Amino acid sequence: MDEQDADNLRPNQSSQDVDLSDETQDFRFLSIFGKSDIAALPKRGEKDFEPDGTNQQSNILEDSRQAMHDALCGERKHTSKAHVEGTWRPEKNMTEIHVHKGPHFKTVGKADNKGTLWLLPEETIYMVERGNLECWWEEGVPMSLQGAYASCLEGCGGLERYQVYAYLKRAGYILQRAPSFFDDEIESPPPAEIIRVPTTSPPGLFGHLYNAIFGPKSPPPEGPLVPPGVYRSYDAIYERLALIQSHHPPHTQTTISSANARLPFRVAYHIWKPQPKFKKSDPPPPDFRIAVVSARETRIPTLMQLSALMDSVPVNNSVESKNVFQKLKDGYRNVILAVVDSGVTSFLKFADVGFGDELLYTRKPAGRGGRGGKGGGRGGRGGGGGGGGRGGKKQGDQVSTNLDNLLL
Repeated sequence: MDEQDADNLRPNQSSQDVDLSDETQDFRFLSIFGKSDIAALPKRGEKDFEPDGTNQQSNILEDSRQAMHDALCGERKHTSKAHVEGTWRPEKNMTEIHVHKGPHFKTVGKADNKGTLWLLPEETIYMVERGNLECWWEEGVPMSLQGAYASCLEGCGGLERYQVYAYLKRAGYILQRAPSFFDDEIESPPPAEIIRVPTTSPPGLFGHLYNAIFGPKSPPPEGPLVPPGVYRSYDAIYERLALIQSHHPPHTQTTISSANARLPFRVAYHIWKPQPKFKKSDPPPPDFRIAVVSARETRIPTLMQLSALMDSVPVNNSVESKNVFQKLKDGYRNVILAVVDSGVTSFLKFADVGFGDELLYTRKPAGRGGRGGKGGGRGGRGGGGGGGGRGGKKQGDQVSTNLDNLLL
């Protein structure tokens, strides 16, 4: 086999199968920017593909790495109009802002009784990382970005929580810590049952008498689920088929408790969509509640963990006004899990949905009226009104056949 045939054995990959983001980035173009232009955000360069083992490609890769290193080591500058200084206070684990300027402080920071603005650890790293804050140690030494990470990261609750916070802040969302941010509550004993069984009022004397004479009998252990009997509607048949106990979430407000929710399945942040008139001192109900988990250290949550997580959020009363499919999508209570896998964040929505509460067989489809056929009067199209409506007799025969097959 010659070299040409050997080269042909390499599988052909189309451009759609190659993810360019996995290839090595060529950062040599960063060297053309001077120190005065370091603050500008350059565009991406071209990518080098498979290594061929040549010295030329190795030199290009080394030059690219050095150019990126020089770009990251560039001096961060602040304009005099938007220059903000702060001092990191280790005893409070917060940053004291001397003079706050700019629109960022409309949604970050919290003022005390004396009017002093304080930043949380995640807010401090985010502002320093963006170049909107110059943070200082108490000794009067300027704090670097590495120093901000080393001092504030533990107070953020871990690297994963800060990565989710910074990702959502860059996307324009408004974030505040939830009351259950820290795992410092005493765990209470778990509830005896998680699945709630629906309860109905017992029938009266006439109801017992009617069911004993005309009602369906209890199915034998080896018999059909729906025994022969008198059934006035399909609802009675579907009720006989409901053998498995279903979960019924609360539809009204209940006692909110996060004592049984353990890390990492605890609500960490309350999130709002961008709002021009947002008041951080009096925020409205959050649009989302999010918990942060690490994909490398956390497994799929158990039913007990999810139940405790749902008990820590209030019931959404606006669900009642939504259609059935939106109810099943959002649920009466829901929490978003931000799963962080080595810096890559995926968002999963867990909702407390009551499938057993939405009885689809009780919802009658709206029929469309139509002109009946000969001898059928004004029967609906496909309905059973009149013997000659369009499709009326055929539809009625089909219903009778299905019912007979179900009773057998």
